[in-house]
Amino acid sequence: MSIIYRAEKGSPLTPSEVDGNFHDLDDRVGTIEDNPVEPIAPVSISMTGNSLMMGLSNGETLGPITFTIPMPLWRGNWAPDTNYKEMDFFVPPNGGMGAVMWPHTSAASFDWAAVNGDGEVLYRMLVGADGTTAGLSDLNDVALAGLATGDMLVWDGATSYWRNLDPAEVAEQFAVFEGDTGSGGSQGMVPAPAAGDGAAHKFLSASGAWVVPATGSGGAAAVARAEAPVLQQAPAGRKRSARLHPV
Repeated sequence: MSIIYRAEKGSPLTPSEVDGNFHDLDDRVGTIEDNPVEPIAPVSISMTGNSLMMGLSNGETLGPITFTIPMPLWRGNWAPDTNYKEMDFFVPPNGGMGAVMWPHTSAASFDWAAVNGDGEVLYRMLVGADGTTAGLSDLNDVALAGLATGDMLVWDGATSYWRNLDPAEVAEQFAVFEGDTGSGGSQGMVPAPAAGDGAAHKFLSASGAWVVPATGSGGAAAVARAEAPVLQQAPAGRKRSARLHPV
């Protein structure tokens, strides 16, 4: 039974004709569900020279397809604003040897930790600068720049490199000390006191803040008395002198 269209019939469809249309569509969908079309899949692959052929499950053959194989290419000294391709080998400015990991146009200055727009590292060190003895900067996962006394190594997860940071930058990586709010605090970097906290004799409280001691024994008044000069009687024939003594 074929579908009946009202436009072709020229009049409204009868209930029987409407049911027939639905029945026809249901039969067609059921046939597709019961007899799904088998997908065409590769069953064999062969390669001759740089041409690739693929045999398909329906008996057809896909190909030949020209297959480009990356070949290592020696580029000599690295140069800025130069088009590099994957597997190019070069001599970096500090010596040794490196390999290009992703096609790119080089920047104005060389950086082992340079990345492309997708965050993928562009270069990998193969041989250190001296070619024999490996130093810290010769390792292929270390990127040092602007070394200064006191610098420390910190792992940069975004680029998968160890980088040198100064003490202030390293301190920013640590967790901050948190005081007790009822369930215990956590260890970390202590917050720096603000200007005037020393004159106010503030101390770091268990709450995590710099606070003025409570008055009374050990309080601010006691600290003030401890710093007050006490005039001590000197032996006969000597001058009197003021000395600081704890009260």
